[in-house]
Amino acid sequence: MGLFLLFTTLFGIAALLSSALAYGLGFYSFGDWSIWMGWGGLTFFIFAIIGIGFKKVLEKFVFVIFKKLSNVVKNSVTANEEKVDGERRRFLQCSMNIGIIAASGSLTFSGLAEGLGSPQVKEEDIKIENLKSDLEGFSIVQISDLHIFSAIHHNWVQNIVERVNSLTPDIIAVTGDIVDAPYSQLIDNVAPLAGLTARFGKFFVTGNHEYMAEAGGVDEWIRELENLGFTLLLNNHCIISQGSGMILIGGVADYSAPYRSSHDSSPAQAMGETSDADVKILLAHQPQSVYEAVQAGFDLQLSGHTHGGMFPLFRWLRSWSQPFQAGLYKYKNTQLYVNSGTGYWGIPWRYETPPEITHLKLTA
Repeated sequence: MGLFLLFTTLFGIAALLSSALAYGLGFYSFGDWSIWMGWGGLTFFIFAIIGIGFKKVLEKFVFVIFKKLSNVVKNSVTANEEKVDGERRRFLQCSMNIGIIAASGSLTFSGLAEGLGSPQVKEEDIKIENLKSDLEGFSIVQISDLHIFSAIHHNWVQNIVERVNSLTPDIIAVTGDIVDAPYSQLIDNVAPLAGLTARFGKFFVTGNHEYMAEAGGVDEWIRELENLGFTLLLNNHCIISQGSGMILIGGVADYSAPYRSSHDSSPAQAMGETSDADVKILLAHQPQSVYEAVQAGFDLQLSGHTHGGMFPLFRWLRSWSQPFQAGLYKYKNTQLYVNSGTGYWGIPWRYETPPEITHLKLTA
């Protein structure tokens, strides 16, 4: 077991030195594969340590019972039987070690395969009461949390662009956390986003990670995304008309923006004084904005941020502070759709929450 602990420790250290964290510290030099292998190694290391802890508890519990039972039959135990019992104990320990390695490897591989897999297209009908016939089937493609950085590069972004365009949306909504590094490092990686096309345009709102970028920060990224053809919705809205129907598309800065910048985050400002639109949609990076969206009178809010909780335990823990994790919800008179994230941030590990491109259609 000592060799196994040494192996997992060295694997974990190697993971850190070849991960996105190391890239940020200036140690990255081995290409994209090392980020994936590095985070895979770190994930394996974490699972192995958890397994070893569980093994220690189980061993203590099992061997205490074993010892008590041995004391009961102590007088009848022969030297040969004691030897057999020792061999059984060693066999049990070896089996548990093999089980830890197998379980850690299986969880790591399956989680990385899901986290690094191609985003699934998730179809969702949004029912709007008394929707005008001219707006029936109006389509919105939502992508969120791309987290473009060194390992989410040009080819991956180009693939997302092609898949979104193949859905021929009426509008494209990007709900924040598009980038994870300064503009100077990612100019080539974000360039394919210029190819996104939709009948009535493509819109974006800021996420919390846009406010973390240094060397120009959020303002530089806003200018660049506008140059790529996006319309920024920063506590304002646009009106889209189709036949006799009218849709208001509003957007707010990230929920935490007031603490990080001069930007406010106000669904009421995004609504403005226009109240006669048939459908009012709010783009807001964090689901928490829904409480103010209800007061402002929005029919639908599109959000991201949560990455679907990433895995069941974290999803359950986070649900205490964030009840809206993934999928469609109804809060009072407002519907809320939370995208599970198109890209990944940090460890690209997911379980039962695959990355997604959301294709929403309005229906009566």
